[in-house]
Amino acid sequence: MKPTDIQRVQFTFYRSYYDAVLKLPKSRQFEALQAIITYSLNGVIPPDISPKSEALLTAIRPNLDMARAKAQARKNAKAVPDLFPTGQNY
Repeated sequence: MKPTDIQRVQFTFYRSYYDAVLKLPKSRQFEALQAIITYSLNGVIPPDISPKSEALLTAIRPNLDMARAKAQARKNAKAVPDLFPTGQNY
């Protein structure tokens, strides 16, 4: 995770991710789910995942990256102080 990135506390898990994970062997499904969660929340690809789990993560990574960028943009927009709050006369 870059120092400028926000620390995520949530992310959207789409049905397509679930369907893709179910295509993996049962022995790799938990690993793939953990990789998706770790990458979504921390921005880190676990170093010790199997090639199949890494391939799945690589396929959905653009969606996860876009969601992270949107969340960062929302955070940056909220950081701008409101100079003229509603309900006050100047």
